[in-house]
Amino acid sequence: MRNKILTALAALMLWGGFMAAPALAGSGSSSHNGLTCNTSWHNTWGGTSCHGSPHPKSRLHVACAFQSDYSGSWHYGPGSDGFECNFSVQSASVQWG
Repeated sequence: MRNKILTALAALMLWGGFMAAPALAGSGSSSHNGLTCNTSWHNTWGGTSCHGSPHPKSRLHVACAFQSDYSGSWHYGPGSDGFECNFSVQSASVQWG
């Protein structure tokens, strides 16, 4: 009986540790031909905000855990975009076209 309790307790602790994993967060900045894009991600959300020249083509790329990555539509010049992953974000970045 004691072994069953210890096994159940260990499984619960392992499951709880997995569920309470620390949130990933970060930010970055990238520039191309006069357009500067600031990216950030926290928990399940990733996004970018761009300002500057109206000519470079860019899009948001969000790497999600346990699902397909997101690549937004192409934008020209200033603007913003964001995406919510189902589980967590591993990173967010800007792709230049």
